[in-house]
Amino acid sequence: LKHLMTDERTHKVLGMLCLLVSAYLLIDFVSYLFTWKADQTQVSHHFSDVFFSEQGEVQNLLGRLGAYTAHLFFFKGVGLASFLFCYLFCILGVNFIVGRRVFRIWRNVRYMIFGLVFLSTALAFVCRFSEFPWGGNMGNMLSHWLGGFLGQLGTALLLIVCGLAFLVWKYNFDFRLPRLRRMAAFAGVADAEPQEEPAESRVDGPEEQ
Repeated sequence: LKHLMTDERTHKVLGMLCLLVSAYLLIDFVSYLFTWKADQTQVSHHFSDVFFSEQGEVQNLLGRLGAYTAHLFFFKGVGLASFLFCYLFCILGVNFIVGRRVFRIWRNVRYMIFGLVFLSTALAFVCRFSEFPWGGNMGNMLSHWLGGFLGQLGTALLLIVCGLAFLVWKYNFDFRLPRLRRMAAFAGVADAEPQEEPAESRVDGPEEQ
């Protein structure tokens, strides 16, 4: 088992499987955007009815399994933020196939967790009157709780601050005015220039004979 887990071929197979899952979820989710209303009645039953019953046709490109999977991610999960799972499996697959750390997994996982919570809540709050599950059940639950705790205006301000704080943390924007940036750059260049020693402090070398 240890040899199997450390074998290079095992990593490549895992990478191919991860890329396959990423492509499957991407096709499934995109198809769900157009067929969710038609398939809603078919996938809202118990999973055994969905998989083993031949009654009713679904319009999802990946059949009953795809329709039910997308229903779990979108309607019962995190809504449109489910596309982040495609990104996660994609970077896992690339790292496994290449055999080295092309993407930093744990940093992306942290960003993904924040994105799942923030995007589902924000989309559920902004699109709360839409029939489409933009934020999923998790986003609807968090948006409803924040609305009762902070009010609609307080929830909107909190979401704006959280979104801006994430962008500043990730990209470290420079909010200084252009004139102040030029002055700071000029001061940095001036400090970097070596200062010439005064003539009195110079030590003359031996005179030529």
